[in-house]
Amino acid sequence: MPHEDRDPLGHLSRRELLGRGAAAAGALGVASLLAACGGGSSTAATVGQKPKRGGIVRLGMSGGGSSDTLDPIQVVSNMDYYRSAALFDNVYYPDTDFVIQPQLCEPAEPNADATAWTVRLRSGVEFHDGKAIGADDLAYTLNHIFKVPYSGLAGRFAMVDLKGLKKLDKRTLRVPLKYPFSIFPYALARLPLIPVGFDAKNPVGTGPFKFQSFQPGRQSTFARNPNWYGGIWGSAATGTPYVDALQLVDLPDDTARVNSLLSGQVDGIDQVPFGQAASLKAQGLVLFEVPTGNWRPFTMRVDVPPFNDVRVRQAMRLIVDRQQIVNQALAGHGKLGKDLYSPQDPVYASFNAPQREPDLEQAKSLLRQAGQSDLRVTLTTSPIQAGIVEASTVLVTQAAQAGVTISLSQVDNDTFFGNNYLKWPFAVDWWPPTQYLDEVVVADGPQSKFNETHWNNPRFSQLYYAALKETDAAKRIPYEHGMMELQYEQGGYIIWGFVNTLDAHSTRLHGLIPTRWGQDFSDSEFWRLWLD
Repeated sequence: MPHEDRDPLGHLSRRELLGRGAAAAGALGVASLLAACGGGSSTAATVGQKPKRGGIVRLGMSGGGSSDTLDPIQVVSNMDYYRSAALFDNVYYPDTDFVIQPQLCEPAEPNADATAWTVRLRSGVEFHDGKAIGADDLAYTLNHIFKVPYSGLAGRFAMVDLKGLKKLDKRTLRVPLKYPFSIFPYALARLPLIPVGFDAKNPVGTGPFKFQSFQPGRQSTFARNPNWYGGIWGSAATGTPYVDALQLVDLPDDTARVNSLLSGQVDGIDQVPFGQAASLKAQGLVLFEVPTGNWRPFTMRVDVPPFNDVRVRQAMRLIVDRQQIVNQALAGHGKLGKDLYSPQDPVYASFNAPQREPDLEQAKSLLRQAGQSDLRVTLTTSPIQAGIVEASTVLVTQAAQAGVTISLSQVDNDTFFGNNYLKWPFAVDWWPPTQYLDEVVVADGPQSKFNETHWNNPRFSQLYYAALKETDAAKRIPYEHGMMELQYEQGGYIIWGFVNTLDAHSTRLHGLIPTRWGQDFSDSEFWRLWLD
């Protein structure tokens, strides 16, 4: 997420965005994704090859700036997240099929009404300094969330009763909650474990790489952790990482990032500009593309005119030609959205909401009924992710065909995520994918700190809390479908598409596999990489 020197509110938003929980069960299998990657996939090129050891992998990555951090609880940018993935493991983590699994703990156990959870950390796992992980570290991590400035994870763990934390033995912590929360493992799935007394200037984690050097806004280097605990990957992670060191170079500018790969200064880059994909492939580089549930909304504040009238919101959704946006803004590197998030969650597919198609006459009729036949609005946009500004430009043209005038206000990333973030009446954003109910917690749920649409529907809230009380996933579905129906008909999001990740690398870099968490480079699983 390219940005630098952000104000406190901006820090909070991006940190929460990168801590938005875990993945959904029931995703497509790896074989399906292999087929989807197509043309030049590094996975297909390395099947049957034995990984080689040694060397330094250099990656040019988007985002980063002088406010970069090594505290995983305060991640802001893509670069912060990449560094965190190298240095730290999580309590839970999504596997390659997008199903969350315990990583640093045994399966967490709820009490009868999901108002308390018992979390037992695994034995035999050590921090980089040789200290075994324990309950004190988990308690310290949870408290650290609420003590550091701008920790977006505070929203995700708002239900935790910190004063009631109880150490049952050296590896087991009882975590009481302020209200029932049946999906607590999803919150734990993006919680990096840090040791008691953690020092961000000399970070110690349990991850596949150890801290070596760090220059904010420039680059960071990490050495192989020979004692890394592979966690959920079992024998697949034996002997990893393969490389001696990992170097991450901050390259927020698209042109600089592409040129660094073409010149051989780096082995791979993330966030390939969609329009340059074919050119890079023609020059002998490998493209690595994975379909994801990364969603791109236009956000309408439902509490201010004109979007406080549901007829206006419905009209705006009918104006959007989603296929045209995917084709033009993403060069086809994505799929259509229908104003609901979490497409990987089985509850999304089982709801079976109709795909919205443009209907300009119906949109005009709704606007007339709302007294908004000459609707004029300002859309605030920013290049916060690939394709967003382009999508905004396409929408302006589409709206004009329905007699709606959209004035485009393009601001830089720092301004967008500055004091007015979450206040823009009509704007853009981007979100990584999670399980549906987990996304509600941080997106437009009743206690979300990032409710950018200001959605506050009493019936929706009632269904939300009922779902959180239900520990049986199957019995939660009727509540979730009820919530989806309200969002689909009345919500403040226009979710026009889901965007593929698109990375590129040299032919000497191997080890990427298609996963669907939504982050680049195999969900930042750098331990898989190797060089020939």
